[in-house]
Amino acid sequence: MPYGKEVTYLEPGDLESLKEINPDLIVTYSPDEYFEEYQEIAPSIRITYSSGIMSPFSPRVYLTQLYYLGVILNKEDEANKIGDEWEAETTVLKRGLTEQVDEKKALVAVENEDRYLLYNEYMSYGTEAVYDVLGFQMDEAAKDVQDSLFDLKQPEDFGAFEADYMFVNVENPNDDNIRNEFSEALGIPLENVILLNSDDYITNDLISIKNQTEYIVDKVNEAGE
Repeated sequence: MPYGKEVTYLEPGDLESLKEINPDLIVTYSPDEYFEEYQEIAPSIRITYSSGIMSPFSPRVYLTQLYYLGVILNKEDEANKIGDEWEAETTVLKRGLTEQVDEKKALVAVENEDRYLLYNEYMSYGTEAVYDVLGFQMDEAAKDVQDSLFDLKQPEDFGAFEADYMFVNVENPNDDNIRNEFSEALGIPLENVILLNSDDYITNDLISIKNQTEYIVDKVNEAGE
């Protein structure tokens, strides 16, 4: 696929590095506390992270952002082509599963200090790979708590929802204690609790999602053996 040839990661507010790059345009998300400083370096645009009713890729938020960038850069056709190629590639990625999971339910959580947060579709941390690419379902009751994420603090809180698989973003993906806790809370096999390195799953660009999906496919296949 013709994307991702050269990428430079900057921390938010890294103005000195941004000046060294000397960009012609800066695109950021709203809100951004450094927006005024960005404007002093180059023309700057803020976009909203949403699915967008005009996007041909709605409700896939991550593809909608690609579409927005295409519009901004006057490369809408190129952006649509990349999006179409990606949708074709997701079919190939899904075929890597030894057992299709369209009828299976999964939850995605993120470790956050002393609690775990439940994440919905298209919210990064592997949710695009789990729900969109691979086709896992999310318990409808779990979707209803998205306005109160902080109510889900410990693994036992997740036991209120149905799930065949549990994906947990953590700092240490080798922590068997976390796997045991979620396995007991949800009543699912230990191997169906898959720990993800949160540093590798926080992003949701196409390159990241492809790599995330391949890893999850391997883990799900191992669980089914």
